[in-house]
Amino acid sequence: MIALIRYKSTLRTFYYYHFLMVPIPHKILTRKHEITSRFLDLLDAHIDDILAGKINYAYKIKDFAKRLLVSPTHFSNIIKLTTKRSPGEFVEERLVAEAKKMLSETTMSVEEISHKLTFQDPDAFRKFFKRSEGKTPLEYRGRFRIVEFMEAVTSKW
Repeated sequence: MIALIRYKSTLRTFYYYHFLMVPIPHKILTRKHEITSRFLDLLDAHIDDILAGKINYAYKIKDFAKRLLVSPTHFSNIIKLTTKRSPGEFVEERLVAEAKKMLSETTMSVEEISHKLTFQDPDAFRKFFKRSEGKTPLEYRGRFRIVEFMEAVTSKW
């Protein structure tokens, strides 16, 4: 029972520190939390490299595992154990977040956005986005155009 309470406390501390972007003190870091933390850091760096145009391919789960010096199966199991989510869900979440940002803040076409996010086929990107958000990229972008229009109209009054 004490071990379970200690584990929950450590896990809570991990999330508190990670989401506030504060490094986790090494004395409370277990190997599984270290792997999870390093994965999230690697994912952030990888997405930043993609957006900066430094690389034009997306890492697969086995690539992240290789960089963390663990087997892909062990890597996936550790991430699921510590976060209750698969590594793929984290990757998809980041890609969708960047796509939404580009759709709402830029005038890039859906095709340009799909290539920027390493999708070889714009249709695959559209399906990926719709599966995640429930609407196509153009429908998502249209929502922001309506909001901008309404703000412009109401600011004139």
